[in-house]
Amino acid sequence: MKQNSTKIVKTQNTENSIKRRYPELFALWTGLFIDILGFYIIIPYLPSLMEIYNTTPLVIGLLLATNAIFTLFSAPIWGRLSDKFGRRPMQFSVEIILLQKPSLLIVFLLKIVVFK
Repeated sequence: MKQNSTKIVKTQNTENSIKRRYPELFALWTGLFIDILGFYIIIPYLPSLMEIYNTTPLVIGLLLATNAIFTLFSAPIWGRLSDKFGRRPMQFSVEIILLQKPSLLIVFLLKIVVFK
């Protein structure tokens, strides 16, 4: 009888130690969820983007794929620039470029370089 109670206590202690050992993972998973949510929240607006830029569904699909593909290449460069100059000034400069002439080509270029 005493052996069973020690096994139960050991199992509970193991579960508690795992929870206490990695408390920072909650913030990581929350950030990842918000990041993915931000990527997919644009999906309801895709038809209006097709109307605004007078384009086809293929081009809009390529616009979404461009974001995912070029994040791999632009993340290290963007990270170095934002470490050097700060993240807010870099985002502000991109917003100024976008406000000048919001064409589909500019949106593609900005998705390639910045928005990841």
